[in-house]
Amino acid sequence: MLHALYLLGIAAFAASGVLAAHRAGMDPFGGLVPAFAAAISGGTLRDLVLGRHPLYWTHDRLLLTVIASVAVATMLHLRRRRTLPRRTLMVVDAVGLAVVTVIGARAASTRTSLPSPSSSSPY
Repeated sequence: MLHALYLLGIAAFAASGVLAAHRAGMDPFGGLVPAFAAAISGGTLRDLVLGRHPLYWTHDRLLLTVIASVAVATMLHLRRRRTLPRRTLMVVDAVGLAVVTVIGARAASTRTSLPSPSSSSPY
């Protein structure tokens, strides 16, 4: 169940990236870049902060498939329909944030302590 919710959040952020690119007038390749960036950046940062390796998306090809599929489907939909309701981007972002907040809190709660900074860190 949790993995299905995670896929929903990833899909929402992929669609959000494409919608933002569409509003900025980007071409289809320009839509794929923010789709992938929006979909994997939060989880990547979470895994880095919690010291979880390998990063979640490097070993789960289903996530990358979902991102690419949702991005292409959203671009095709936007190609047929030039305008979208004004709040579409906000709604899609809200769905993604709701899902990944729950998943991020669960990931953090299973961690007993944060990783200590390495000795080579300047901070």
